[in-house]
Amino acid sequence: MDDYDRRHVCEDDVACVADTVAAVLVELDGEDVWIPRSQLHDDNEVNAKGDTGKLVMTRWIAEQKGLV
Repeated sequence: MDDYDRRHVCEDDVACVADTVAAVLVELDGEDVWIPRSQLHDDNEVNAKGDTGKLVMTRWIAEQKGLV
């Protein structure tokens, strides 16, 4: 995870495995992790199943999920 700004972190080349209205399921370091859409930054590129790109989420959710 890289710092994106003070409140967000970013990971490149993330794949979305599934999505719902409320969250996206992404694969990070070989594990599937649900990230609530409310915790995604507007610059996030991983929004729907099949998307691959930059995942930008709040630092808080990254910490809660043990990603940083």
